[in-house]
Amino acid sequence: PQKDLAYTKFGLELIHYTNWEEAQTELIDNFNFYEAIIIDGKGQLSKDSKTEDESHLSVAIGWLKEQKGRGLSIPIFINTGFHDEISKYHRPDNDVIEIFQKGENQTLKMFDSVRKAVESKEGRKLENLYADVFSVFNNHYLPAEKKALLLQALIASQNQNCLKSDFNAVRELLELVYFKLNVIGVLDNKYFPSGRPNFEWCYRF
Repeated sequence: PQKDLAYTKFGLELIHYTNWEEAQTELIDNFNFYEAIIIDGKGQLSKDSKTEDESHLSVAIGWLKEQKGRGLSIPIFINTGFHDEISKYHRPDNDVIEIFQKGENQTLKMFDSVRKAVESKEGRKLENLYADVFSVFNNHYLPAEKKALLLQALIASQNQNCLKSDFNAVRELLELVYFKLNVIGVLDNKYFPSGRPNFEWCYRF
């Protein structure tokens, strides 16, 4: 159910491993394929080790810190039913962004935080890749606070997984462009009946 929820509501593809040893093996081979990691607060070091073992968390975070020293970093989230015992791991030097108590409401918040962290990480790459496009925000031709709309649209296109909210972002972005073209005299007021752009008319122009 969590995998379905993460994908349908947040556009996240979860790949699950039952113990840290298996997850580490996968990361060694395909670290750059992953954009965030969620670790159970108490899990298993290996398939033969005891369950609900906190030591797997310290081992995992320690290994991930070593990878960061090699230039490989990844946002870390902890999902646990033992929040008070695990809270000590929430330190900046551990790269642990947030710790979430297990439960439906907290799961939704966790997936939303993961999505935002992934978008932030992807966003920096996209801003560098499309620097000329983003210059319209950085140079204040369009409101800088609306830059997130372009990031959202590009990320959705790149991932080939567009949600309704992504289409809304594209629509809002186009409105900004059309309004700006009206302000500088390119688009006449007739293209804005009732004060909003008529998309078909503006597109034909």
